[in-house]
Parts: sequence; structure tokens; C-alpha cells
Amino acid sequence: MALALCLISYSVTAQTKSQFKKPLQAAYSPNASNDATYNIGITAGGTLTEWIHLGGSETHFTQPIPQSIGLIGGVAFEKMIKKNYSIGIEALYAMRQTELSHTLVNYPVGIDQWDDINKRFNVNYTEVAVQAPFSMYFNNTPNATVRPYIFAAPRVSVPLSGEMRWQREYTNGTQPTQNDTIAMSKQNFQLFNIGLVLGGGIVTRVNLSSYYFLVKLDASYHVGFINTHTAKEMDDNIGSVIGSSYIEPKLLEKRFSTDANLKLSLFFPLKKQLKGACMSWGEYD
Repeated sequence: MALALCLISYSVTAQTKSQFKKPLQAAYSPNASNDATYNIGITAGGTLTEWIHLGGSETHFTQPIPQSIGLIGGVAFEKMIKKNYSIGIEALYAMRQTELSHTLVNYPVGIDQWDDINKRFNVNYTEVAVQAPFSMYFNNTPNATVRPYIFAAPRVSVPLSGEMRWQREYTNGTQPTQNDTIAMSKQNFQLFNIGLVLGGGIVTRVNLSSYYFLVKLDASYHVGFINTHTAKEMDDNIGSVIGSSYIEPKLLEKRFSTDANLKLSLFFPLKKQLKGACMSWGEYD
């Protein structure tokens, strides 16, 4: 028994000395602890909305970038399939807006009267979206501080509420400016959309004394596959609004919603903490 106690005492002393002799890990070292299989996080950033029209009269419209910028944010969940692959799900809330503008030059407004007419269409609306990204990571070297990755994700999006505003402005003032506003509804916009997101970004790992988290920065582009014009719009069955001729569905045919996104995400690993006589508090399996 005395010999056994001596051996145990010697073993514990040796392990303690060995533990204190270990150098501290770098703040971004991917080997600070074992990688978690599951990560949960929050994400937020900016979004740029663009409506693309195909077919019809192919009237040229401009969409100014400042009038198309909004905010996007939500929560995300990720499961690592292998070291280089993961699958996840993201629930996002977006505040969208865009503007379409068109100018008619020397448009006849009366007998021997012509004027330039500036037509603008503005829309503001909110949207919820759920997407499931499949990601592929690169640069899996032991001391890598930054890892690039690419991803693809199917997306289902549902508009919540908003309004559409039309404006017709006469440059030379031959007639007063005209305005009209209607609510965004199932009569003038599809109830849901299905699309595809493609993107890429970088991820870095920040280690704490007994924990770590991931920081991701990514850019992506989404294309909706469903024509957002409704049958009532195409049949001109939602009532007339002034200035609608330049955005008339019968003239423009199909309308697709797209958006570009730049997001910053914080992911926190879900790992079981082991506590016991032979394991320090806060250590991971």
C-alpha cells in the first residue's frame, strides 16, 4: 500500500509539472481545443435589393444603389459533417427597399406642348427567409488563422408587409406632380418565393482560456426563381394607379426579386463540459 501511494503521488506530481510546462496556445490557433460538431450563432449585415424584369417592352429603368440598401439579420445553426464540410440553417429577417426610375423625354402633354416626365416607383417591405447553406472550407493546416469557404443554399422567402409608391414629375412644370400609394399585398406580389444563394467568405477562430468562438464574414447573391407578378396584376384587376404605365405588368412581363448580402456572424460551439476530480472546470471533451 505504501508503494502504491508513492507511485500515485509521483504520477500526479509529474502530470502537474508537465501541464504547467506546456506553452500557451496562440489566440487564433485552431488546435486550442477540439472542434465542436455543432455551432449556433447570430448574423447581421446589409442587403442590396434588385428587381429584374424580363420580356415585354424591355423599357430601361435605373435602380440607384443608395435607394436599394437595407438591413438583414437573424440566427444560424451549423453542423460540421467533416473537417471541411458543414450543413446549416439560417432564419433571416430583412428590411428591403428599391427604386425604379424612368424618364420620358419630350413627351406630348398638350397642343404644341412637350415636357420631360420623371417616373419613379419606390417599394419598402419586410421579408423573412429560411435558407440551408452547404459550406466547403479550405486551408485546413494546423496553424491556419483564417480559412476561406464557399457555400450554396436553397432559400424560401416570404414578404410580410410594405407599400408601393408611384410618382410622376413634370420637369418643366406643365402639370403638377402626381403621387399614388398602395399597400403591398398578395394582389400585387407573390405570397412566397423560392431561390438559390451562392457565396463565399472567411472564418477565423478566437480562443479564450476555456472556450472559443468563430467569426465569419461572407458575401452572397440570391436569385428568386418565381415570377413575383401576380395573375391579378397581369389581368389589370387591382385597380389603376397613376404612372403605372411605366411599370405595367402587361408591358414588363416577368419580375424576379434578387438581392446581394454582406453579413458578419458570430458562432458559438455547443460542447459538453466535463467536470470531475481529474478534469479542470471548463475543459472540453
